[in-house]
Amino acid sequence: MKKQLEHSTELITAKAGLLICDAFEKYVGLPELIDSTFPKPGSNRAFAHSKYVGTMVQMFHDGASQLEDVRKLAEDKALQKMTDYAFIGKRKKCRLL
Repeated sequence: MKKQLEHSTELITAKAGLLICDAFEKYVGLPELIDSTFPKPGSNRAFAHSKYVGTMVQMFHDGASQLEDVRKLAEDKALQKMTDYAFIGKRKKCRLL
């Protein structure tokens, strides 16, 4: 008896475990704490500090060994959609503050 698989257009990700990390950060209010502790960015094109720190936390939880690995998160459309996150790896160059 053969089973037929149906085609799906839904986005899937192998990084679903990072959703727990994201939910915990939001639950404890970490983004608000970070943004209230550090001064506001001086440029209208700068990232909020909570986005930068949140991206680094997600990246290290994913097992990244170098800063360029942040692009793997930026390329994962399903993860971005589920976390409402715009990862900083979308820029052409990533750098530490």
